[in-house]
Amino acid sequence: MQTQSIEETRKKIFSIIKSLEPIELKSLENYVEFLAHRNNESKFVDILRNAKPEDETLSQSEIEGIKESDKNIEKGRIRELKDYAIERGLI
Repeated sequence: MQTQSIEETRKKIFSIIKSLEPIELKSLENYVEFLAHRNNESKFVDILRNAKPEDETLSQSEIEGIKESDKNIEKGRIRELKDYAIERGLI
């Protein structure tokens, strides 16, 4: 198996990009954005996975918020985490 240096890989990628049609470039742009977002989502999941549990007692308003969230989930009023993160400018 032959390995390439990073610079060789970059040159090869740019030479391929130069040969693409406009519609193919748009597809490539979408794919690259997908890869970037996937990486960000993966980091976010790792942060959540490694977070330590809180040891504080929940306030009454927090408990009510959880109950309201449960009702919204039961009624199907949910959205993708990705959409929420985009709205908040997190990704």
